Amino acid sequence: MLHFIGHGDFDPGRGEGVLALTREDGRADLVAAHRLVDLLRQARPMPRLVMLNSCSGAAAAADDLFSGTAAALVRGGVSAVAAMQYEISDPAAVVFARGFYAAIARGRGVDDAVSSGRVAILGLSDRTLEWITPVLYLRGHDTRLFTLQTPAENTNREDTQRDDADAGRGGQPGDTISPGAAGGPRGDSPAGRPGARAPQPAPTPVLVPPSHLARTLTGHTSSVSGVAFSPDGRLLATAGYDGTAWLWDPATGEPRRTLTGHTDIVSGVAFSPDGRLLATAGYDGTVRLWDPATGSRMRTLTGHTDSVSGMAFSPDGRLLVTASGPAVRLWDAATGEPRRTLTGHTDSVSEVAFSPDGRLLVTVSGPAVWLWD
Repeated sequence: MLHFIGHGDFDPGRGEGVLALTREDGRADLVAAHRLVDLLRQARPMPRLVMLNSCSGAAAAADDLFSGTAAALVRGGVSAVAAMQYEISDPAAVVFARGFYAAIARGRGVDDAVSSGRVAILGLSDRTLEWITPVLYLRGHDTRLFTLQTPAENTNREDTQRDDADAGRGGQPGDTISPGAAGGPRGDSPAGRPGARAPQPAPTPVLVPPSHLARTLTGHTSSVSGVAFSPDGRLLATAGYDGTAWLWDPATGEPRRTLTGHTDIVSGVAFSPDGRLLATAGYDGTVRLWDPATGSRMRTLTGHTDSVSGMAFSPDGRLLVTASGPAVRLWDAATGEPRRTLTGHTDSVSEVAFSPDGRLLVTVSGPAVWLWD
């Protein structure tokens, strides 16, 4: 996880959230949210949880709810971000962090941890409204990001005795005993005995809303053969049997651009990890690289003698691998120059993929799976 303590804001001029990082000369360098996402993607592994202990980390433009720093991090791949939607005082930020991390350390979900942090802020004063400032952005429905085990030395003899007693009453070791259940000689509950573990409330179920159709994108005149989201989630690329590739705004469903130039079916699309390049593969044996921001074609990769069936960018974005028939080629993504041709498969290669660290490439041809350096 990553905990950031510093200044932050929403910059209307940039249209996105910013964090202030201090330079060596003491001046502030305003880092835009999309740049922060790029930085975090360099971490291995990428942080699952980010705490933005800064003002306005959750603020966003009225017409783009995903323009704030916290939302940009979640769209960029962070599982959960706790952030402040307004200014927050130092005392409130400190007690919120204390309550938040104490809950995480006890194995609670991040949603419960935010609630614990808010309760801690209320402990400062019953008149403060700062408890509404912290908010949680969650990428999915899973709120438990970490699996924590209680150290063996923390298990005392009384816990063991209670577990044995529970088992003797027909229960299982470790069962939670509700208040009022049979307990000591006077009928008191185990929670009333000194040193006994208090009953823990049942975990709050996470309600998953029913699936529904958000929008339908129409424009292709034939079957769609490939789709890919840009790394920041702001663009969706589609490839079609009509020989075109389209760029869409997934938030509105509106088409942004139509990419033409292939003379046959466009079989696939892929964004580079930084989102600055879009590759399209065609049955015409070419791979074309585009600037998704403008829709202009940057270069055409030629050399394959058959339709291109698979492609993938390396995690650092420096290499592009393409498959055509039994041949696999590696290209320099920046220049379009061929680096290597990998041969050996005797049948068409259907899938290619890089390992997360970029040190291995896998190619699939029929029942054969090959790993390359």
